[in-house]
Amino acid sequence: MKTTFKILILLIIAKGVSQDLPVIEKEKKPYFLVQGELKNFEKVKAKFDVRVKGLGYGGSETFLTAFDKNSPVRYKAGELPKILIKITSDGDPEDYLTVFRQTRKKRKKDRRRFKQSSMALGGKARDVSEAEIQFELNKVGENIYEIEFDNELLPDEYALVPIKTFSHNPTAPYNSQQTIYCFGVD
Repeated sequence: MKTTFKILILLIIAKGVSQDLPVIEKEKKPYFLVQGELKNFEKVKAKFDVRVKGLGYGGSETFLTAFDKNSPVRYKAGELPKILIKITSDGDPEDYLTVFRQTRKKRKKDRRRFKQSSMALGGKARDVSEAEIQFELNKVGENIYEIEFDNELLPDEYALVPIKTFSHNPTAPYNSQQTIYCFGVD
């Protein structure tokens, strides 16, 4: 009798916890959780953009470029709502998502650029970690994770890039694109 009662209590508690989270249907698509409702990020078909410096002697940089200066999805610094994502794939869930901050140098008035890579003349890779935002994924439900940033996000433009389609093939056409999810912090 006591065992049955304990199981019943555990089921009631588990059901109550699962009702706090809305149902997330699409895997690897991030959502904001605002007052118990899922809100969308700005979904952008960003273009891969290669910038060659000094006729190639300065190397090259690869960006994901989102057109329009700012994302229409905006939050105040320090008041960013929870960000949830569903990941059912095996392995470390943090391997399926990258978060980038807009590149600071030479900002264009009509676009946002998120640096993906940089290479020197001989093909040697350069460090681009200043563009990547560090975060952790904490499990909050069955295959549901909350993104928690290591530091508070500064006012700027940001992009969440799901790894499911994140692969840049250098032999692909110049106009290849990647779906990214953007937001701004004021």
